[in-house]
Amino acid sequence: VLDSKNTFLKTITRRTFFNKCNQAIRQGFVPISRLPQLHAQWYYKSAQELGTPVPAGGHWAASISPIVMHKWTVLKMLKHLHEYVDQGLSSTCSGGLCPALTRGATEFTMYNLYAYHFEDFKCIHTIQAPKKQYLDWTSANLWRFNDWFQQNRQLRTLQRMQHNKHLPLVIGAQAGALNNYPVHGRYQATQYLENIFRRADLHHQAKTTANLQKFYYCVVSAQLFENGTEAWHNGTGQQLLELGPSHERSRLYLLLGVLLASLSVSALALAAARSCTKANSKFVLLGEQV
Repeated sequence: VLDSKNTFLKTITRRTFFNKCNQAIRQGFVPISRLPQLHAQWYYKSAQELGTPVPAGGHWAASISPIVMHKWTVLKMLKHLHEYVDQGLSSTCSGGLCPALTRGATEFTMYNLYAYHFEDFKCIHTIQAPKKQYLDWTSANLWRFNDWFQQNRQLRTLQRMQHNKHLPLVIGAQAGALNNYPVHGRYQATQYLENIFRRADLHHQAKTTANLQKFYYCVVSAQLFENGTEAWHNGTGQQLLELGPSHERSRLYLLLGVLLASLSVSALALAAARSCTKANSKFVLLGEQV
């Protein structure tokens, strides 16, 4: 199973998804405690829908593609959810599948749990553990995050990928995954992605602003530049803000106001400190990150 956002960075061989015993190769299994919180929640929701124990230990895969799913196990799982699969696609969601998905379960986590608890998982699949973290992964994904901490983690992952000897099998990005990034973060991520695609021999266009915009739209399904109000020096990474009819002007004025207010407060505090004590004092300017 593939998502439309998946791009293969490596050549697919006959052993990419199946071993010599025709077992489907599953990669990316990690302790439940190392899964992203959202993925762990999906497992808990899926366990409730299937009536299986909630994963409290062991190794589990994130709910991402690519994934090889055993046909007969999928059909048995659908029957377990009271889906009448023998009546064709017209009967889809006549049972518990769609309600389970709307309540927070996912198709991949339900499959993993069902195959583990109701089928002979080791007969169907073989787990291939990564030899080294970040160097032999299967899938790298960019998700929409609003907080800078998670965004920065994704930036560091992309930065590592462009220099690592081994690229992941596939890379994918949610539509608009970088929309909430600060301007400089969005530019950095785009540069990293472009370098990764060049390493994989998938991108050969010259480094121009127009080509960068096309590349960004192809990979992330969003506009890199908003109404012509954001621009960069090509090839240098230096950010330029053109103060046009957009929210960027307001953001810049707000930042200047915060800095001026901080400087005024710091100056008053410094004067008071000098008049009261000669002890060492430390002043920290706190500004809003824009």
